Amino acid sequence: MGNKNTAALWLLYVVVLSGFSIWFFLTGGLNEPTSQLISFFKETRVNRQSISLANLNVLIGFVFINYCVSFAAIIFASIIKKRGPKMQPIDASLKLPFWLMNFILLGVVTMEEVIFRWLPLGFLLPIFDTRSALWILIIVSSLAFGLVHIGNQKLYRKSIIFTLPQMLGGIILCYVFLAFGFLGALLVHFIFNAILFIPLWLAYRVDGNNQSNNQLL
Repeated sequence: MGNKNTAALWLLYVVVLSGFSIWFFLTGGLNEPTSQLISFFKETRVNRQSISLANLNVLIGFVFINYCVSFAAIIFASIIKKRGPKMQPIDASLKLPFWLMNFILLGVVTMEEVIFRWLPLGFLLPIFDTRSALWILIIVSSLAFGLVHIGNQKLYRKSIIFTLPQMLGGIILCYVFLAFGFLGALLVHFIFNAILFIPLWLAYRVDGNNQSNNQLL
C-alpha cells in the first residue's frame, strides 16, 4: 500500500472480514452452500433455487466461501512464487464518486457474467446437454475467467499462478449460476468485488494522495 494509513486500514478490513467469515462459519452460515458445492462436485447435483429473502443467507454464504478460497489461493500462490502479487494501480477508479465507481463495477461484473457464465452455461450447455459438456464448459470458462484477470498484474511481474483465485472463484460462480440463475451469479460476483473495492476507495480518501494501489480482482 501507499502509506501507513492505507496499510492499516486494509489490514483492519482483512481482519474484520476474516473474523466475520469465521463467525459465519461457526454459526452454520456456510453449511448449506458448502453442502451444495460438495454435492455438485461429487454427484454433479444442482440444487436449483430462486432468489428470495428466505435463501439470501445461502447467497451470502457463497460470497464468503469465494472470499476464503481466494484468500487461501493467494497465500498458496505467494508461497510458490516466494512473493506476493504485483498489481496495477487503480487510482483512476478510486478517484470516482462512490456511486459512479459501483455503477461501473456493476457494468464490468455484468459483462463478465454474460461472457463467462451465461454464454457457456446458459447458451452452449443446453445445446450439448451432457455431464461431460457441463464440466468442460465450467473448466474452460473458469480458466478463461482467471486468465483475463492477469491484466490486473504489473506488466513485468505477471504470473498465471496469481490468477488462481479468479479461476477457483469462477468455478464457484458457475455453480451459483446453475443454482440461482444469472441474477444470483451477478449478485454474488458484485458483492464480492464491492467488499474488496470499498476499503481501497476509503483508503484513497484517508491518504489524501495518489498512493492507493493493489487491485485484487
